[in-house]
Amino acid sequence: MLKKNSLAKLTDRNSLFYFLLCFNLLLVFVVKFYSSLDGPAHLYNSGVLLNLLKGNSFLSDYYTINPLPVPNWTSHFILSFLLVFLPSWLAEKFLVMIYISGMAFSFRFLVKQLNPQNTGASVLIFPFIFSFLFHLGFYNFSLSSILLFLSIGFWIKTYHRHYWADYLFLFLLITTAFFTNVLILGFIGLTLGFYTLYHTFKKSSDQPFGFKAACSHGLKKLVFLLFISIPGLLLSFSFYQNFKLANSVEGYKLSTLLGWILSLRPLISYNYEQDRFFTILFFLVLMLLFVLGFVKKISGNAVSKSNLVIFLIPTFIVLLLLLITPDSSGAGMMSFRYCHLFFIFLLIVIVSQFKFNHFSRLLLLIFLFLHVGLQLKNFNGAIKPLNRKAKMIENVDSYIADNSVVLPIEMSSKWLEHHFSNYLGVNKPMVILENYEATVGWFPVMWNKEKLPNILLGNKSSISGVVWPTNENATQVKQIDYIFIYGDLNELNDPKWADLKNTLSTSFNLVHESKNNYATLYSKK
Repeated sequence: MLKKNSLAKLTDRNSLFYFLLCFNLLLVFVVKFYSSLDGPAHLYNSGVLLNLLKGNSFLSDYYTINPLPVPNWTSHFILSFLLVFLPSWLAEKFLVMIYISGMAFSFRFLVKQLNPQNTGASVLIFPFIFSFLFHLGFYNFSLSSILLFLSIGFWIKTYHRHYWADYLFLFLLITTAFFTNVLILGFIGLTLGFYTLYHTFKKSSDQPFGFKAACSHGLKKLVFLLFISIPGLLLSFSFYQNFKLANSVEGYKLSTLLGWILSLRPLISYNYEQDRFFTILFFLVLMLLFVLGFVKKISGNAVSKSNLVIFLIPTFIVLLLLLITPDSSGAGMMSFRYCHLFFIFLLIVIVSQFKFNHFSRLLLLIFLFLHVGLQLKNFNGAIKPLNRKAKMIENVDSYIADNSVVLPIEMSSKWLEHHFSNYLGVNKPMVILENYEATVGWFPVMWNKEKLPNILLGNKSSISGVVWPTNENATQVKQIDYIFIYGDLNELNDPKWADLKNTLSTSFNLVHESKNNYATLYSKK
């Protein structure tokens, strides 16, 4: 057993935090592409966005910048800016670095406002940085947690001040939250509102003769909060008016959702059965830390008690939404979003009550040891193999001419590689016909329906098993220049691809084939 002073040194509030930050950043820099499901599409479309802003006339026949103010701008804005002076692989790396560092420091900032004597507890955020949704490439949802932590922490820090500069900064945070993720914007407003109401009633009850003054102060804070939130609220209203989100009733069973909580589902990214060994232990440690805050009567402190009440409210609201909201409703994967958000708020509750002692230090070390183990497992088992495939696809772009139209055919059984074809277009302007972002309508780049040509493969606008965006009524006709196939190329022998094989043999030439037959490129004759 480690001695008490040894545990204290290991859990020093600065050294452990910066060690874990450097460890996680190092894993990102070891590989060229820290790949995810949607990450290649975000990187590709950020390049398209930059080229459109530069006036690329070829791409403007296929794509246009979304004229409506929509969420999901934040990551694209950052990537497009970085692409001005960095190669694509490094721009993506910097975005991931901004996310990791931003999550770590924003949470640490919040902990300082909630529990300034125990900022060492801020290391608890690290496992949640590398969540399932982050590895799906939900960059904007992931980045929005930074805005959540900053907004709550800044509101607490400046609550008793009345400086316009404070309100201006909070206005920027809240407005940026809309352009990042609408769901988090709602919970920022909800949490700040609860904080204000709680302290208003508390102040009035503590000072019965100052009831009027307390209510006046609270009302003034709420009015200012509402005022600076108006742009975000109006933009959100406009978004929901212009886009019909899914209204599905399809969801998970209650037993499944409760199982997600017990197994800490947000931290399982690649292999549910294997990773559950880590995440169940994660959950047990978190619950022990949660209970420890009550056993030690930490909540007897007025500040801690206030924080406990305030943050338990959104925690229970998120839990209720997790249990009653169909997964397929809204923007989709709502159960995953609410489950992640539930643990984020639970973590805020825990750190607000956290106090270092011998047992809590030991629990903290166990928690972080599990984090390092899970990170190394995911890195070696998933990130490195995905990086090899991403580089393989990116290298194919040297065989493709600028301003070409490419039809990707995915034959991979790996769901994480669904958008990997987009790596083809991260270094040069080209139209990749597999582009889900341009289809859904709530991303910065969308298909230019007014100018989109009639895109043909030979004389066909589709072939058996393959459909691509086209405008059959357009007067301008454009032939597909390249066909790119990746995955298990033995799938080509399946009878369902007979039409594709015939097209390749009669109208296309083999240009490039990777050594392991993972990626093949054909150009039109």
